[in-house]
Amino acid sequence: MVSGMNAPQADLAACCVASYDYPATRWVLGDSWHPGGLPLTTRLAEAAGVGPGSLVLDAGSGRGATPVHLAKTIGCRVVGLTLEPGGPL
Repeated sequence: MVSGMNAPQADLAACCVASYDYPATRWVLGDSWHPGGLPLTTRLAEAAGVGPGSLVLDAGSGRGATPVHLAKTIGCRVVGLTLEPGGPL
């Protein structure tokens, strides 16, 4: 169980992570499940002053859609951290 989570929370978290393993789910929802998607991620990074040369830590990066997106669109360096097997490449 994840530290700080009770059993129902841990079960829900595990369920959500497992959902990424289904190609149909990723086809419908895309690679990023963040509210506002990657366009909002870009706006937030720019508002925070992230730019070329910045170093960003994406904790809980899943399969790495956000780190890859930020590196390509903004030119920053990104470190993705996940507990998911087969995480960011």
